[in-house]
Amino acid sequence: MTNQVGVEAAVAADPSIFNLSAVHPDAVLDTDQGEVLANDVTTMHRLRVVGGGFCPVNWIRQLKLDREFLQQYPDLLPVLLEKGTLAWQVPSQDTYLAPQTMVWTDEHCDAFSVFGAAHMFGDLMRQPNPVEEASYVVISLSRPSMFRADGMWVSCG
Repeated sequence: MTNQVGVEAAVAADPSIFNLSAVHPDAVLDTDQGEVLANDVTTMHRLRVVGGGFCPVNWIRQLKLDREFLQQYPDLLPVLLEKGTLAWQVPSQDTYLAPQTMVWTDEHCDAFSVFGAAHMFGDLMRQPNPVEEASYVVISLSRPSMFRADGMWVSCG
């Protein structure tokens, strides 16, 4: 079941939104039912996790942050990763991530913060500004893990 939450309610209910680890709704996730857009994942799916196998989805939250909110909290502006920017030619498509997301290019590499990497990679990985809104899908799995999104391993929310 997908939970649509207004920004104000999300912040009031969960101040950890400012440590947001999330993918774009158009991110392609590896599930037990094949590749599925993040926006279409439900609690009926199991996501491919690092180390092999699949893990059930506990809950999903879709967040839409409007321009006014993003101007007030610029640390939540999405980071664009262009296709093939990272090692192993990932991500597999241009994708946006929440800046606090931790990413691994493969399960044996060190993790890096998307926000930190945006400053190292310049134009290949950047926070576009201005943005009318930012849409994120936050996914919690039944156990702490990393799931596969656009060819990368991503920390779950």
